[in-house]
Amino acid sequence: MKNNIIIIVIDALRARNLECYGYNKPTSPNLNNLAENGVLFENAFSTTNATDPSLISMFTGKYPMSSGIRNHGERMTETEKRMAMNLVTLPKILNRYGYVTLGVNWLGRWHKSGYHFYGIDYPWHYRLIKLISSFYHLKLLEIKYTTETAINLLRKYYNKKFFLYIHFWGTHTPYSAPESYVNLFYRYHKGAEIDINIENIFKIPFNSKWRTYLYNWLKELPNIAYVLSQYDAAIAFIDSQIGKIYQTLCDLGILDDTNIIVTADHGESLIEHGIYFDHHGLYDESIHVPLIFSGPLFPKKKRVSSLVQHVDIVPTLLDLLKIPFKKSFFDGFSLLPILEDNISEIRHFIISEETYTENKIAIRTKKWKYIFSPSKKSAICKYCNIIHGGIEELYNLDYDPEERYNLIEVYPLKAKELKEILSAWLEKMKEKRGKLKLIEKIRRIKRQQFFG
Repeated sequence: MKNNIIIIVIDALRARNLECYGYNKPTSPNLNNLAENGVLFENAFSTTNATDPSLISMFTGKYPMSSGIRNHGERMTETEKRMAMNLVTLPKILNRYGYVTLGVNWLGRWHKSGYHFYGIDYPWHYRLIKLISSFYHLKLLEIKYTTETAINLLRKYYNKKFFLYIHFWGTHTPYSAPESYVNLFYRYHKGAEIDINIENIFKIPFNSKWRTYLYNWLKELPNIAYVLSQYDAAIAFIDSQIGKIYQTLCDLGILDDTNIIVTADHGESLIEHGIYFDHHGLYDESIHVPLIFSGPLFPKKKRVSSLVQHVDIVPTLLDLLKIPFKKSFFDGFSLLPILEDNISEIRHFIISEETYTENKIAIRTKKWKYIFSPSKKSAICKYCNIIHGGIEELYNLDYDPEERYNLIEVYPLKAKELKEILSAWLEKMKEKRGKLKLIEKIRRIKRQQFFG
């Protein structure tokens, strides 16, 4: 058995909008099938709410605090960019063990390191289409070409042992799906009672860039229900593309040799907490992500309630593939003991941080969440110019799963307890980062000595 690996990342997909996670609208028939024939992790969380550091966590098994890659996009420092290129990642490891490594995504930069192929095969006339088409239409074409590229790569390499990473962006603003899909979900959402309308959104003191972005997208839309319909439609459309990829595996006769992992880099806030159509904030809608394992390496019809994170994916795969590794190298844990029913819990808390729009960090257990910002200035959202929730926040998730009632003044001892655990964890991460810096320095000196 070749044990091919496919990782599908659906950008900005919150777990709660999938049927297999309890949603009451038909967004995900193909993902439901994967979950039914595999393992669904009910409590999976991203390490951050921004794409660049989240993908690095996913493919290195390291928290941003440990890898040193905490920023995103244009805010990444030159030091972070150099460090990102040198990180040990899953495609680099699998490359070494005989896998053909394939990545289907436009993001590029350091993310393409370690792949034999990385990119999207746009047709020759795509540049012309870009000149005359709207951004919304281009995103639909991007989804189409992402699927076609992935299928063509499967047809080309199906007789080899491969690792294939596919990244869909349609669930990132502005949510993109064919009009027929949007109309379908608008029938579900149209009658919903929604406390805010589009006009009221613009009373928030957004920064000018974010205000312009939202206005250009929302100005022609009838109401908030339509935006929610666009998001669900985008999920359903991407789900249909996953169905095509699944059918290709069947047609090529390699389904039984292929393991599929589906997740998201982070979630999305739609209207919750005064955060509209973005993923800033460390509330569950922005960090609770789907995680589904399906294939010959995994059990079937299994739901796991343990808290897990993206950093657990790499050590789990290496463990299952019997590729040797030092457990201390990763911040995550192999989930094999859970998959084999040897234990029921792999960790007692998860950590997630953000640095792009706010500077905050959260510790979450199954019952409690504590969110901390070091100062009022750090807590101010750079998009909304307000503080979402507070400088310190505490939520009892048993009674308040929507995180509406900040209990920081009611349970100060619980907040203190979680803050101490968080502080100890931060010290541990700083220690690991310090050791990695020392190793990097020694390697750099050796290279300089070798090359004169």
